[in-house]
Amino acid sequence: MRCFALVLLGLALPLVAGCGDDPMPAGVQVRILTSTADGPVQGSLVLMSVDDGAGATYPLESVGGDLYRAVGAQPGRFRVLSDQGWGMLWTGRQGSAAPLLRGGEYPAALVRMGKPRSLYVAIADPSLPSAPVTARWAAEWKPLAGGDAAPFRPADIEIVDQGEGIVSLHFNAAQWTRGTALRAAGFLGDGSVSELLSYTVRDADHHELPRMALVFPAPQARLAVHLVPPTGTAPVADGVPVRVDVGGIPLRAVFEERSYGGSAHFEMLPTLGQGLRISVGPQRPDAHGYLLDQEVWRRRQALFVTPIEAATATRVPLPVGEVPVHEVRARHGTGAVFGRVPVVAAPTGAFALTVPGTQDLLVGYADGTWSHLVVTPAGDTVSGRRERLGERRCRIRGNARGAGPGGTVRFTRVLPVVADLLPERRAEGEGFRAALTPDGAYEIELPPGRYEIQVWSAGGPRGRILKQDFGPGAEARLQLSTR
Repeated sequence: MRCFALVLLGLALPLVAGCGDDPMPAGVQVRILTSTADGPVQGSLVLMSVDDGAGATYPLESVGGDLYRAVGAQPGRFRVLSDQGWGMLWTGRQGSAAPLLRGGEYPAALVRMGKPRSLYVAIADPSLPSAPVTARWAAEWKPLAGGDAAPFRPADIEIVDQGEGIVSLHFNAAQWTRGTALRAAGFLGDGSVSELLSYTVRDADHHELPRMALVFPAPQARLAVHLVPPTGTAPVADGVPVRVDVGGIPLRAVFEERSYGGSAHFEMLPTLGQGLRISVGPQRPDAHGYLLDQEVWRRRQALFVTPIEAATATRVPLPVGEVPVHEVRARHGTGAVFGRVPVVAAPTGAFALTVPGTQDLLVGYADGTWSHLVVTPAGDTVSGRRERLGERRCRIRGNARGAGPGGTVRFTRVLPVVADLLPERRAEGEGFRAALTPDGAYEIELPPGRYEIQVWSAGGPRGRILKQDFGPGAEARLQLSTR
């Protein structure tokens, strides 16, 4: 919640207001303003002092038009509310102060009022390119009694465009009540998503009073989705739809780009503390999605996917136990890049959907361990299976200054010889590129093994190749050179 007074005075809501200029002989005076969409304030108005420590109240009487007087009240700061739940649109303790009201010898302070159980939203800085807010909002609620583990549920709200860049969200009495947590998000004028608004209804005596929220756009980050065709198949055609669904927020926020040159690039995805779900190809109810949590997204800013047609795919059974499979990466034939492939659950376990031919599969589990499989699937059979199980992931951090914007650190995995199947081979791709921050820092988690490490800028490789072995559970700091 940010300062309402500094911003909304310039938004000029359409007003239901008269012009009463008669001086007030005693007490304090105030002008009440509401939007045309809301109409006049309902109920009897009172002032509540915020200066005396006791919250003394004084009736407000109309003296013509929008001008009101409270006889007996001394100049000071007050909240304005009605006995039917209408209240001031102010941003609370961390935002604007309650208005200073004085006698008739001073101009009356203007106080904007809103409907009960409502959240009024406006952009915090109208000069931002994303301004203004739109009427495309959604909200969720949950009882605080359920604790942090209780899930949010969709809220049944009425969305009203108040005009001049303000939108109101009206909640019902069962969801906006004392002891509930509310949160909301919406689209801004340029198609970006707002930050996530949170409000807890705590006021025991006047919980129905409305609130005002001034929002900024959510922080944004980029994501590149690279489409890796299996060895021996044609390159992925341009124009393949790639969709990114932002998870964990009230709003259904889906972004779509088309592939070009084997990749789809998203430049302004909102980062709201939640993950992403990425899907490739025509939109179908059974389309497989790839989950990317926000921390992994921050470290990599890239996803490599091997498009697999489920109807013609080979199902490779995966080694599973009590820990579920989190992801599977595949390197097919003589390919040099790993791409994620779909994982499906079945009553007998989990399966990777892949194509025929000898390939390496890296299977990641929810507890951070990895299995390395070498398989030759053909039709419904899998032969030549080799596997190494239960290896804990490694964590590598460091710096590589000088790569410039868009720089990465590439970890090329040197895969061991499988005498009767495959020679020594090298591959990178999914999970093996770490994005560099503006100050040159990087961080990545890897399956254990032997790696060749090199810094890349937007123009190509930089510096020498570093060769390093990482055992299960290894942690290391590597300072890399770009010269």
